[in-house]
Amino acid sequence: MIRFAIGVTAVELALTALASLWIAVAETGEPFLTEDEFEMLGIPIEKYSTDRRSRFDALYSYDTRAVVKGGGAAITVSVRVLTPRAEYDTRLAAERWPRLKPGDEAPTVTDESLPGEPGYAVRQRAADGVRAEGVRLHGADLLIVRAVRMNRADQHPGAEVMRCERLVRILQEYMIVRMGWRGDRR
Repeated sequence: MIRFAIGVTAVELALTALASLWIAVAETGEPFLTEDEFEMLGIPIEKYSTDRRSRFDALYSYDTRAVVKGGGAAITVSVRVLTPRAEYDTRLAAERWPRLKPGDEAPTVTDESLPGEPGYAVRQRAADGVRAEGVRLHGADLLIVRAVRMNRADQHPGAEVMRCERLVRILQEYMIVRMGWRGDRR
């Protein structure tokens, strides 16, 4: 009887280990947003695409692009891997001292750093559209979430930039949790 119990316990442990290994291998871990995740977040999209980019024969970034249905904002969610701090600093400097086209307003850059995790948010109204962007560096991973919307005659640019910022906040917070930066992984 005891041999049987030991045998069953050994089989259960082996099956548990194999199931864990299978899940680890089957899960790609690539930080793309899926169409279902956009829908779950209440963001109806069209023109969805993903791209795994390389630079100098090394993995550079995972990019997800989508457009909100009904002529909405163009969304880009990019997770760049093995990012040096200098790249983050260069992006931030470019936002603080931009080259503006005629009719563009200077972007508003807000420092949103946490201890050990630099980050910033950008809001900008331009002559032809509006933009909101959230950037966060966690270790060597750089998360960039951007929403851009072209100006429409029936909408105030201030309201449009707020809509874009709302999309950026929703997607950034979701990706932070999903990638395990804070809280439980999804």
